[in-house]
Amino acid sequence: MGLFLITMHIILFDTDLREALLPFTYTRPVCELRIGVLTIREKWQRMLAATSVSYITTEHLEPIYPIQIHDDNILINGALLPNQNFIAILKTLQSGEALMLQGELIAARLSRRSFEKLLVKQDLEDLVGYEVDPTTVNLLESITAITEMSTEQISGDMFLLDQEQHVPKVLTYWVHIRYLFTPMRGLSVLISMPVMAPFISAPVL
Repeated sequence: MGLFLITMHIILFDTDLREALLPFTYTRPVCELRIGVLTIREKWQRMLAATSVSYITTEHLEPIYPIQIHDDNILINGALLPNQNFIAILKTLQSGEALMLQGELIAARLSRRSFEKLLVKQDLEDLVGYEVDPTTVNLLESITAITEMSTEQISGDMFLLDQEQHVPKVLTYWVHIRYLFTPMRGLSVLISMPVMAPFISAPVL
């Protein structure tokens, strides 16, 4: 393992977990789901200071979410939510190294040549895999997990946004979920309310 370059191109890939997250993933890759304030992709971009991101997803989404291959690429499972412990491990990867969770690929660093071999389903014989501690991995594995993870993710997302001096602060995901299940009066408020708004403007249900 070696030095990680923050200019590396990130490729977020879908796995079979996409099926468990339908219908939300029918129109977008898993990484475009919003967990808390930010999408999974936005979390990775901010925490790795990445300048470019692309996708490996199902065929009907490829025209909207295409893949781009750079000279140096970091592949990350699109259902994986970043945390500081995992990022510390990720940043040590050299080209040709991968992180595994119980034998399943969750992240890898690949050159353009290695990645092109992967696309045509050639074996990467020189790929070296390392098993990671499951406690460092935070996977989105079900629809119910979206709401279960939201409270913790909101606080982390707000910290990231505060670092970028985003003002005003955004409404929490919980406000949006509760509005979806209120009577028509509450629903009409949600429709007229901008996505970004001060916390003080949120009415009490």
